[in-house]
Amino acid sequence: MKKNNRKIQVKAGFRFFGIWSLFLATTILLLGCGKELPLYPAAKTYELIPTQVNGEEMTEIEGVINDTLILTGSKYLIREGLLVNEDGNLIIERGAILYFENDAANMLVVERGGKLKINGNASAPVIMTALGELYGNTEAGQWGGVHINGNAVLNDRNETLVGIIGNYGKTVNGNDDENSATISYLRIQYAGAMQRNIGGALNLNGAGSGTLLDHIQIYKSASHGLRLRGGAVSVREIMITQSLGTSLRWEAGWRGQIQQLVIYQEDVVSDTLTFIRGESGTASELPFSYPKISNYTIVGRGDNTRGIRLEDQTRCLLVNGIIAHTERAIRTDALDSLIIAGMVQMGNTVLYDNKINFYDHDNGKTSLLNVPQNAWYKGSVGLDQYIGSRATGAANPQDMDNWFLPLSYMGGVESASQDWTNGWIKK
Repeated sequence: MKKNNRKIQVKAGFRFFGIWSLFLATTILLLGCGKELPLYPAAKTYELIPTQVNGEEMTEIEGVINDTLILTGSKYLIREGLLVNEDGNLIIERGAILYFENDAANMLVVERGGKLKINGNASAPVIMTALGELYGNTEAGQWGGVHINGNAVLNDRNETLVGIIGNYGKTVNGNDDENSATISYLRIQYAGAMQRNIGGALNLNGAGSGTLLDHIQIYKSASHGLRLRGGAVSVREIMITQSLGTSLRWEAGWRGQIQQLVIYQEDVVSDTLTFIRGESGTASELPFSYPKISNYTIVGRGDNTRGIRLEDQTRCLLVNGIIAHTERAIRTDALDSLIIAGMVQMGNTVLYDNKINFYDHDNGKTSLLNVPQNAWYKGSVGLDQYIGSRATGAANPQDMDNWFLPLSYMGGVESASQDWTNGWIKK
């Protein structure tokens, strides 16, 4: 029988690149036999070490979680990455704070078959943040972020990413219903360190529809905020604020749903920043990305901020949105045939104070404005930062799927009295 909190026999210096040679050699050997491997073939059992950082008492976690580990509402230190392997089950209770030492390679990775459960609430969310916060020294991208690897179907893998976090998703014989995580009330702060353009604060890699997420905030990510690679995972109540890269990016055949999404950019940015980027792959890479999103608000900061860009064969249904204060609200890259066929719909949406509402990269051939299934409302909407909505003209999101709640307004947060972000987010 496995026991929790066992001491590792040899201090391994657990680091994502520290055992790369072992992983690579074994992977080459077994992949030649047609077999996929977890990231760390020889898992080293975790150790819990009492420590103190800048006067704060906390527990350092070192090693690999290969059975059940429960973290209560205390403070924890992650110096060299945290891996939940295929036999592991990490449970984090409300009020827990995990401090990640500043390092792009310092990540939380849940392997395929591993489980993550986060039980935060509005008064005591679980927080994952940079160690620099204890010293008053914080900036975007001080640590790598969270990768949750599932067994659902995708159309392609990034092999560079596989070399860092292990295999994710399946191109054949996948399970779109699988559950890799259950997460409620989680804040991820100062993550998304650049990892060869494959980074992100929260990465759902081939995660199935049984993976349940609600009340998530991603604050000051250096690269992507939420990145969805294939699978069918869905998310409710997610807020992405102050990211320096794309806030939400889907790719590789993601077919899930999002309801109540807020993307809010308070600071002026000097580089071009696209808030939502939807991709799929080539015409021969199946399945195509085909997400459904309802009740969203995107608030930009004028020059250099752009709302939504659709490309690479993606399909999507996006309704009940508000896109405000951007340089360019919506860009489509040669999606004529898909729009005519009704596979790209972005209606029942308010476009407010954008310098350009529609832009088509392919010489203006696509006109979302004139497609019958899309209804646009141009004009002011009462927004207090990101709070506010419009009821008249809203669609019933349950017409897309019964997963959605019947929220009959456009926008991510209906009003101050119905503010699901109140009390637990970081501003």
